[in-house]
Formats: sequence, structure tokens, C-alpha cells
Amino acid sequence: MNIWLRLGVLVLLFLAAVACYMASFSGGAMLFMLLGVLFELAFWVGLLKTMDHKP
Repeated sequence: MNIWLRLGVLVLLFLAAVACYMASFSGGAMLFMLLGVLFELAFWVGLLKTMDHKP
């Protein structure tokens, strides 16, 4: 995967997690908290995944 595409996806996942956390704190909705956790988990999995280097 292209490095810029990967970084772009990670930034979007991080922003989605922050937005869901903010919505859950102001509204008290558990759905937004769970969505925030899922987006954050996807962010960390994407960040820690090693890149395949093809010769």
C-alpha cells in the first residue's frame, strides 16, 4: 500500500475515533463510545502493521 494512502487512512481513523468520543461524552451515548473504541483499535492495528517490502 502506498505510504501516503496508509497515512491518510490512519489520520481519518484517528479523527473518527476522536469525533465519536466527543459525541459520547456530550450525549452519553454508548454507541458512539463503542464506535470510538473500534476506530481507535483500527488505527492502532494499522499503525503497528508492518509494511511489506517487495523486491
